[in-house]
Amino acid sequence: MPQETKLKQLMESEFWTVIKYTGVVVGVVLFIIKPQFEIDKSVALIQKDIETIRTNELRHIQDNVQKEDERNDKQDVQLDEIQKSINQILVELKTKY
Repeated sequence: MPQETKLKQLMESEFWTVIKYTGVVVGVVLFIIKPQFEIDKSVALIQKDIETIRTNELRHIQDNVQKEDERNDKQDVQLDEIQKSINQILVELKTKY
């Protein structure tokens, strides 16, 4: 019986030793992996922000190009009206002289 008790105590001691070492190994692995996971998460967020900035910049460029086109169209219409007026004045001057 005393040998069984000693064996039981030894087995419990070995069990807890294995649990302790396993805990240490898991802790070290998590300590090493967690910063990498956080870095990966940060990189993903930064990439998302960069894509958002690119999309917004593209929209602004497209809006500016559209505004420029509209302004050019208005100026073309104004130039056409001015040219018509000049032509009309020239025609009137030719008929008078």
